[in-house]
Amino acid sequence: METRSGKCFGGMIGAAFILSCGSWAVQAQEKYPERPIRLLVPFSAGASTDLMARKLSAKLTPLLGQPVVVENRTGAAGTIAANEVAPDVPSETRSPGGSQSSGKSA
Repeated sequence: METRSGKCFGGMIGAAFILSCGSWAVQAQEKYPERPIRLLVPFSAGASTDLMARKLSAKLTPLLGQPVVVENRTGAAGTIAANEVAPDVPSETRSPGGSQSSGKSA
């Protein structure tokens, strides 16, 4: 038969184990992201979108604990900035016409 103090001691051991596991998980995590965050704006500097992005970066920097850098990538109606952000699609998934469908109906 277990005494009341034995239950309390077992509970304290269990709580200590859970707390030690939690602190180990926190210590194992690295600060993410390790570099400044880039916010790409597909329009020229000084435009309204650039000003809004700069206001947003000023608010995000203290919130995230990492610097948020605004970079303007103008040209080609935003395609240059989109190509820098989007991953490259392997060429075998594209057809010569640019469409992924064959154009034939079943």
